[in-house]
Amino acid sequence: MIRQIPSPSLRQTAVVLLLMAAVAASAWGCSDGGASTTTALSSPSGSETTAPAGDATTATTAQAPDTTSPAPPSTLMTPERKQLAQDLKEAGQLGLRLAEYLQQQGAPANDPRMALAWGLRAMGQAATVKAALLDSQRDLADQALVEMRKHLGRAQAFAQGDTATAIAAAQKDLSAITAKPSADPKAAATAMDAVMDDLKPLLDAAKAIIPETTTPTSTS
Repeated sequence: MIRQIPSPSLRQTAVVLLLMAAVAASAWGCSDGGASTTTALSSPSGSETTAPAGDATTATTAQAPDTTSPAPPSTLMTPERKQLAQDLKEAGQLGLRLAEYLQQQGAPANDPRMALAWGLRAMGQAATVKAALLDSQRDLADQALVEMRKHLGRAQAFAQGDTATAIAAAQKDLSAITAKPSADPKAAATAMDAVMDDLKPLLDAAKAIIPETTTPTSTS
């Protein structure tokens, strides 16, 4: 019997993804080669709480996790860090736009297309794990991995077609991690690269759904 994972409402999902995108937009804002006091990409410091699982077709609600965390130490803005910041920003903004668009269309929270939003959020958390390891913030890396597993689980619960294939590939690569990232940073970093590659097709899939005129809600 497959365990059903409660699905948050579209509105709450959009709020979570909005916070994620806002953090990403402020992450590593510095010029080439300069030093920067970075802002954590997407902290999973808060825990999600969900209503008890009921009928698989009935959407339940979830409390959005806290997205703040201590800022990593000042580091050089290397090409790898720039790419990670870019990956998180793109994944966060696309996930937000998709969640908002589906909400406007009146789609249920367990709409298969919402699996894209959760998969993109997992992609952002993979970038968070990798960035935290680069900055020797191993506790943050451990927390981000826990959140990433949750997001992949939510996506897998109602993903279909190519999205389901991408999520399954990410789950398989994630299974290679047998210890916390803090215990084996090298293996974790390698796995995060693989997971991000697995989930990259979700970017184009989300773009194909969202009208070009749709833009994420401003945080200002």
